[in-house]
Parts: sequence; structure tokens; C-alpha cells
Amino acid sequence: MYYNGWMIFAYVVCSIATFVWKSEHLPYPGYLLGWETAAFSLLTLIDISRLMIGYKGNRTRSVAALAVFLLLCIPVAIGCAYFIDWQTYIVRLDLIIFSIAIGFTGIEFILGLVTLISFASG
Repeated sequence: MYYNGWMIFAYVVCSIATFVWKSEHLPYPGYLLGWETAAFSLLTLIDISRLMIGYKGNRTRSVAALAVFLLLCIPVAIGCAYFIDWQTYIVRLDLIIFSIAIGFTGIEFILGLVTLISFASG
């Protein structure tokens, strides 16, 4: 979870830079830029909340917090998939940064599930 905190910072900075670049250099429909920016903001808030809940659940050995952490992995993965495949304009930086984010989310889901099982059984 520690490295994904840095990953969130990296994809926020890179995504803001690509949104600015796309709005300046590509014929972006006005309303779609606002929707995609709002979707990205929501994804970022959910991802930061997910990490904080997972961190707290791991430190306090809370099964409920880890379950919420695992449930929040699903919308984060779907949001990253949206930015990889379904947004209006996709640049190579989007593909790289959100693919890495999906990888981190998948690894954290697997490790969180293992941790949840060990906390529940012990």
C-alpha cells in the first residue's frame, strides 16, 4: 500500500498534465472534458479512501475495514479500465499509468484477501 500511495500521486500529476494537453491540442467536446475530469476526481477520491481504509484495517487487524478495502478495489479497477479504454482521447501515458494502477490494485486485492482470511481465522 505504501508504493501505491506514490503511484496515486504519479497518476494524478500525469493525468492532470494529459487533461491539460488534450484540452489544448485536441478537439475535445466541451461537456466531455468536464465529465472526464469529474470522473477522474471521483476515482482519485475513492482510491485514496480505499488506501486509507486498507492501511487502518491492516494496522488494527479489522476484518470489516479490510472487507471495505476489498470492495472499493472493484470501482477503482473499473475506473482505471475506463481511462485505459473508454475515455474520449487516450494517449500512451494514460495507457501506461493506468495499467500500472490496475496492476497495483490487483496485487493489493490479492494480498488484502489473504490478509483478511488470516485475520478472520486467527
